[in-house]
Amino acid sequence: MAKATGQYGTWYKQEDLGSGGFGQVSLWENVNSHEKIAIKVCRQLKAKHLQRWRQEVAIMRNLDHPGLVQFRQIPSEIESAFVAPNVALGMEYCENGDLRRLLSQSQNCCGLSEPQIRAMLGNIGSAINYLHDKKIVHRDIKPENIVLKSKENGTLAYKIIDLGYAKDLSDQTCAQSFVGTPHYLAPEFVGVQPLRYTATVDFWSFGLVAFECITGRRPFYPMLDAMRFLTILREKKKDFHICTVDNEGSDPQFSSEIPQPHHLNPILAEKIRVWLQCMVLMDPTRRGKINEVDDWFSELTAILNDTVIEVFNTQTQEVITIEADEETSITLLKTNIAQHTNIQPPDQILLFKNGEIPNPTEKVLQQFETKQQGKHFLFLFSHQHQAQLINWDVKLPDEVSSFLGKSPFNPKHMKRVTSLATNFISEICNTSIQSMEACAAVYQSMDRYRVNFHTSLGDLRTRYLYFMGMVRMYEVGVHNDIEACKDADEDPQGTINMDEIYTQLVNDRDQVASWTETVKREAENFIHQSYDELNLGHKDHWTEFFKQTRNNLTERLKDAYQKHEVLRKRLREASDHERRPTDTHSITGNEMVTLLQEHIMKFVYASIKHLKIINADISKRISAVLKIHERLGHLIPGLYNVKHMLAHRNNELHRVQRDKQVRLWSLIAYMRRDILDLQNCLSQFSNDGVEDTQMNQQHISTFDSFISELHEGINDIASLDWNFGGKHNDEGGESTQPATVNHEDAAGDVTK
Repeated sequence: MAKATGQYGTWYKQEDLGSGGFGQVSLWENVNSHEKIAIKVCRQLKAKHLQRWRQEVAIMRNLDHPGLVQFRQIPSEIESAFVAPNVALGMEYCENGDLRRLLSQSQNCCGLSEPQIRAMLGNIGSAINYLHDKKIVHRDIKPENIVLKSKENGTLAYKIIDLGYAKDLSDQTCAQSFVGTPHYLAPEFVGVQPLRYTATVDFWSFGLVAFECITGRRPFYPMLDAMRFLTILREKKKDFHICTVDNEGSDPQFSSEIPQPHHLNPILAEKIRVWLQCMVLMDPTRRGKINEVDDWFSELTAILNDTVIEVFNTQTQEVITIEADEETSITLLKTNIAQHTNIQPPDQILLFKNGEIPNPTEKVLQQFETKQQGKHFLFLFSHQHQAQLINWDVKLPDEVSSFLGKSPFNPKHMKRVTSLATNFISEICNTSIQSMEACAAVYQSMDRYRVNFHTSLGDLRTRYLYFMGMVRMYEVGVHNDIEACKDADEDPQGTINMDEIYTQLVNDRDQVASWTETVKREAENFIHQSYDELNLGHKDHWTEFFKQTRNNLTERLKDAYQKHEVLRKRLREASDHERRPTDTHSITGNEMVTLLQEHIMKFVYASIKHLKIINADISKRISAVLKIHERLGHLIPGLYNVKHMLAHRNNELHRVQRDKQVRLWSLIAYMRRDILDLQNCLSQFSNDGVEDTQMNQQHISTFDSFISELHEGINDIASLDWNFGGKHNDEGGESTQPATVNHEDAAGDVTK
């Protein structure tokens, strides 16, 4: 077998990924298509191991499941160049390393995040169930044999690798060979002769891996070697125990609870706790059974499919978890929230992360599908905005604070203290980020609300200015009409009372002037007050605040993780020095104790002080935005009141204008009748008066033309949109459609 170096055809070797019990894995890439493939090449093996190798290749070829690394045909160029027959296995490339690498990252020192745990349990649980359906037992489930691959949606897929120890039980009910990794071995591998086990050994290993992903440590005696702790388990463990917990100054104690800290919500944690109890039963015949039924995978699937809504309470900076289904309404959700908080449903303000308010007429889960992606998460605020100014107070974990006293060098305990301190900073930073995101959400909501209100306010201002323009038109017209009435003679026939017309015009003018002054005062005051009240500062200022705060918190998190890496490295050096005191280049145990104490005193306490200032600023800003919300609540009724008033006075103005038109036609009728009477008088004179009569007739024709044009003009005036298009009738008051005027009736005998 040639050495795997260089390039073969269109394929070239990128790097060596690692080595296992049977061989070495390398990464190859196609220079044209950029396709990648991982190739595991078998070493020189004994006959027994060679059989296992061939068995792994055979099993991989026949499996097809998303939770298992997929078989890939080795390109012919590579196979013909250096790979001898039956000594290589092609697999899909999983670029994100293995689960052990993920668990060793500083941000996961106390366990993975809930989404990561859900994905791991779902992927690996389904893969194990698939293998068992195929009568295959993996026998070596551990973090090193679970790899991660990126998905198109940005999440990670978890896949089982290394089927070298897998056992086909198609023709038998149990296996007898001793294989696997000691710390993840089931109890039946130790102290039992003859050795006989079934597929339930995978349940035990999977339960241990699940616990480690949740808490960041192995469940039982993580500081002891495997054989010793398995022996203790056989002697002391009860069915309901799922782990041991360390007690300072005493031996570890068995526990049925998932120890803090971890990142599961309380509802999921309780269900997983019960599920873990069945997965780590000592009795292999009962292991994996819920109520004596073989349904560990059905139970796990049901747990992962249950839906919860997480609500971040901005008053307490705590996350409330509430179970929900497709029928859960906003009303029911608010009732459940009230049971967990002191905020009653009428005082609750719920917001999505984008600042939108849930629609009370739609089911809750349906809205998450359209409003936002990812977790079902809401922010909770109170209308009682004064309560938002909370006293942000946090407390160091007891194990961390107690370490500040006189502490001996204990590497295992110090590793725990280092992880707890780092996780503590991570939690308070992430809580601060959630508070900042809550502030951003409520600002977006209020800004959107404010913009909509400003739009309505601008429309109101336009209505008001248009109305005042109509008033000015009326004032000019009525002034001219009043002056004309003053100069007009009395009607000798008594059909038109000029004094009455004059009095009515003056009364109407004074009435319009009176309520126009009221409209002017109330509308202008409301508009000016609203613009002043809604001034929350420039939007760019808020955007910059959110950006700087997020960067600040992110840098604090990054710094904490970097310091954690340094402390872990120095702790390993100190442990080595304890074993080899002659190494003068290593840090001593006492120096390490001092170093960790200084880290807690300087960095951890400084972080608390720094984050307290940030949270106080965020809290005040949330309160300020909620005050704007309260003001909007007071201003909106005023907005509609002014709109009602404008609509009502607009109708009144139209009525007055209509009445003025009727009086105008009465005056015109009176004027034409006087001219006709003059014509009749002139016609009684001699022919000498014919020329005057003809001239007067011309005046009458001209006057008739004027009346006709005036009639058309009045029709045009009457058809004007005196009520802003006739479509703003949302005030609930009188109809705003323009009233019609019967000009024929008003003119009387003018057109006879």
